[in-house]
Amino acid sequence: MRTASRRIATTELARQRHVIEAFLAAARADDVEAVLAVLAPDVVRRADPAGRATEVRGAR
Repeated sequence: MRTASRRIATTELARQRHVIEAFLAAARADDVEAVLAVLAPDVVRRADPAGRATEVRGAR
């Protein structure tokens, strides 16, 4: 693997780790808004607590 390719792969791996760590920290803290913040923008959370439907979208 060339040096530039290796650097890109290392950078991408670091980015992926950051996203995973942020997701796990938010999930462990039971912070739905923070979980959604690290997900893709097209992710949608739908809930119907007490008969009131709500919809929240992923990262903006």
